[in-house]
Amino acid sequence: MQALRGAYAGLLVSAALILGGCDRGSEAEAAPTAGPPPSWLSPTVAVVFFDEGSGREVPGSWAGVDAALRAQPGFQRNLLFGAQQSEHPYVSFVVWDDAEALASALAAPTVREKLVADVAAGTYERAEHRGDVSEAGAAVTIVPITGSVGDMEEKFRQASAWFARREGFLGALLLRRVAGATAPYVLVARWSSADAFAGVTADRDFPLHTSGVEGILGTYVPVTP
Repeated sequence: MQALRGAYAGLLVSAALILGGCDRGSEAEAAPTAGPPPSWLSPTVAVVFFDEGSGREVPGSWAGVDAALRAQPGFQRNLLFGAQQSEHPYVSFVVWDDAEALASALAAPTVREKLVADVAAGTYERAEHRGDVSEAGAAVTIVPITGSVGDMEEKFRQASAWFARREGFLGALLLRRVAGATAPYVLVARWSSADAFAGVTADRDFPLHTSGVEGILGTYVPVTP
């Protein structure tokens, strides 16, 4: 945990999400979906992971942080997820028009004074996606990739077929870091319910185990729409 926190030292936070494919086998084998990026994670997103200490401040401070971000140019959405299974009690996705506007917003005094302590920041772009990732869904799996990141795009494609066989899996997204001292990739998986993911990671052939990728797995449900 200490090593992860040191690697994530910074402004707001970054992390996690998605291995994937879709729950329709024929689509899972197809090429990544073309067209505009998913609406809730693009074109630019800062992924914010709150640590155990900072997470205790989130319920009382969230309204102030959200209002400060909404007042900045380029704001699109601010999504908060609460953990069902993770060492990080909350994760937030701050969706912005572009990377430059996001960087300016995070540096703004009115935003910085509202941010809780002990968080880190990273800016990400879409690397790959499969299936339906247009909205956050009833539950998401968030995985900041902390090691063995070679050929992540290829590993994502190989994992898609495995996820497509899981009942309740809807879509997946691989985010590539473009700025910040945070995880180089974040995986996000969208599920039809929180129960749909139960037991998946216990399978011996779970892609995160068999691919040699190192990451920190968490399962979350939406707190804000």
